[in-house]
Amino acid sequence: VRSANEGANLIAETLYGSVPAFAEVMNEAAAMYGCTNTHFANPHGLTNENHYTTAYDLALLARECMKNDTFRTVVSTPEYTMAATNRHDARTIYISNRFISTKESNQPYHYDAATGIKTGSTSAAGGCLAASAKVGDREIIAIVLGDHTSGQNQRWVDARALLDYGFTITVLDLTQKIKDTPLQT
Repeated sequence: VRSANEGANLIAETLYGSVPAFAEVMNEAAAMYGCTNTHFANPHGLTNENHYTTAYDLALLARECMKNDTFRTVVSTPEYTMAATNRHDARTIYISNRFISTKESNQPYHYDAATGIKTGSTSAAGGCLAASAKVGDREIIAIVLGDHTSGQNQRWVDARALLDYGFTITVLDLTQKIKDTPLQT
């Protein structure tokens, strides 16, 4: 539900032996999904001159990730209550995606149709957001990068505008019309 850079490194090292080896697998997957302007240097996204992407490539990756039911469940879970341990009392953690979070302070940003996905920020990249929403049988993805405003709140305004706009566009499916049109020489 929350980001954990050390967790991303641990997964990389456990699955592929090292962070660089895992990043190479990430790069192969990105290329397989059609990304042409992406190169991963680490599994967590912290600043590295060899770690870059574009909004388009992130949308391609997000679309592919949302096909996985486990991923979809995780990125749409608004909160999780962790059981008490010998080190801390029970506590609730909230997703960083304000469109989905049930945390009171995030309610002004709540988006009923939201289905995911992920926030991120570094001082170099600013606030970033991969957002998805579904209305009826139509699900769309919006990517916002580079929010350097105070509090990085503009990404929520921009993503909402993109999603709202996306749902107003009429999508024409001409497949059947093309199939039914007789060919002439």
